[in-house]
Amino acid sequence: MGCCKRAVLGGIETRRSTMNYKIDALTAVKNIVSAILKGRFKTVSGYMRYFLYNLAPNTPEDYSILLLLLHECGLPLDRHTLSCLLDKRPTIVRFVDGTRFVVVDLEDFYHASMCYESKTLAYVLRRLTKGGVFVDVGANVGGYAIRAAKTARVYALEPEPRNFHLLKLNVKLNQKCDVVRVFQVAAGSSSGKAKLFISDYHGRHSLLHSQAKA
Repeated sequence: MGCCKRAVLGGIETRRSTMNYKIDALTAVKNIVSAILKGRFKTVSGYMRYFLYNLAPNTPEDYSILLLLLHECGLPLDRHTLSCLLDKRPTIVRFVDGTRFVVVDLEDFYHASMCYESKTLAYVLRRLTKGGVFVDVGANVGGYAIRAAKTARVYALEPEPRNFHLLKLNVKLNQKCDVVRVFQVAAGSSSGKAKLFISDYHGRHSLLHSQAKA
């Protein structure tokens, strides 16, 4: 496997290969033991699936997102879907709440699943009232917007062209065109033009250079 670099990602120990991005056994064991001690059994089952699938990310970005998916929701993907996303092949995924999303890679799936903000999403949906209005600033692929549209009228803002394209597809796929309006703009304190700094991660594009490079 070649030499490895160690790092810490959101409290998870990682060991990244300089030749490929497969999670090595030592890193997996440490993260599994940590998950057991914390009662995160979805993480444990996710690692079991990952090693059964025998698939490896092709980029450092996918490696990072894979670790986050394992840690936060246990990699809820079958082998075929994971293979498609690692190969950047557009795929439609369906979630338990009935929503469907066109996703192209692991990070798109991560944002569509909302597993990293499940409690915040639940809170938002509880607070929305029938006929209310929800403004989604930085809508990405529509994780919040699509789900909020079940109750409220939604205005979704997403400036980055790739994300905006997927957002429009997902609004149409979920038949929410009548209640979700999408705008390819950023939000700021004044009107005008601004530079959008593009990150290697789809969810980190920002008007602030420091945030896009974080």
